[in-house]
Amino acid sequence: MATYSFKVNNSNKSIVSIDDFFHDAAFIWHRDKKERTVFDLWLHVIDHCTRLVEAVRKEMPKKVIDDLADTIMWFFSFIAQALNSDNFIDNAFRIDKSPSDLIWNKYPCVCPACFDFLITDMINATNETEAERLLKENDNIIRDELIALSRNDDILTVCNCLSRIFFAEERHNIYKKVSCDLDKLRLFYADITRERHKKKTVLELETMFERIFTNSYHVFSVQNIAFHLLEEVGEVSQALKDRYTYDETREPYEMNRILERKNKLEEEIADVFSWIFALLLKLKRVYYQDAQEYFQTLLPKGVPLKIEFDFLNQISLAEIIWSKYGRKEDGSLSDSMLCTGCYRAPCECKRDLKIDWYKLSENGEEHSPS
Repeated sequence: MATYSFKVNNSNKSIVSIDDFFHDAAFIWHRDKKERTVFDLWLHVIDHCTRLVEAVRKEMPKKVIDDLADTIMWFFSFIAQALNSDNFIDNAFRIDKSPSDLIWNKYPCVCPACFDFLITDMINATNETEAERLLKENDNIIRDELIALSRNDDILTVCNCLSRIFFAEERHNIYKKVSCDLDKLRLFYADITRERHKKKTVLELETMFERIFTNSYHVFSVQNIAFHLLEEVGEVSQALKDRYTYDETREPYEMNRILERKNKLEEEIADVFSWIFALLLKLKRVYYQDAQEYFQTLLPKGVPLKIEFDFLNQISLAEIIWSKYGRKEDGSLSDSMLCTGCYRAPCECKRDLKIDWYKLSENGEEHSPS
């Protein structure tokens, strides 16, 4: 294949985009395009996420960090497969957006539930029928309000869902039938804010999620967040199932339904990213911030002794990935990410896959991609 120039290295890992990490990971395991399938890679995501949640339950911080790195990298591989697979069997699961766009479409500096509240407060419907009518009648007014909002220097909105939890279910029932229309308005808002406000680097995304969900991060436990992450992984599994499961009577195979389910898969992928960041940020507070503050209290007053603890700056998504995938076999730092099996890029691991996914086609015969 053509020469590839790595985008991420040890010096720039904190300032490059999440898409750069993704593209480097996709290059390292580019052989997956032919040798694996979406199903195969998603099973690995489930496997490592389950190990991560188990490590959280058992309060094993070192293993939590290790399994978080693995979960992220397999998640990148899964997304790459959904984007670029050479296997016919993966055609039903195609997506067409990079990680940063997947995230921004669902979280354009606002919690998606809070965004829905923003819209529904504008029309204040009292029943389903009224909600459909008012949303349609006020579409242009709503879009003008969103355009005006997008012109602010700082569009980030702190999530207040915890304070509205008792109203959420009633609001959900009233606006359930127009949920797709609310999603379209959020995508419209994401599009008009993308060029000026979109967050790309890993640290920018980390800061964005921390600011949006700061209230929730204070309240939720590490265990609670870990199980939310596993729940979102389950919802991606459901979205994958729905990409190829239809019913001629209730859910016919039609273009609008195909697009709705594609969008659903992309939004569930974004939710997994959201909870990965949530877990990371909670780990910083529970495992490292408390430890740092405790060690500082051990220093005697008036003694000219200074010990620098840089735990918080070192615990970022970029650092967690690099702690495992940015090291050579001897443990020294690498100039780029490497496969942790063979310590090469691209991966040269000897595989013994008992299913040859590349030979599977619609008729169970050998298939060559077009």
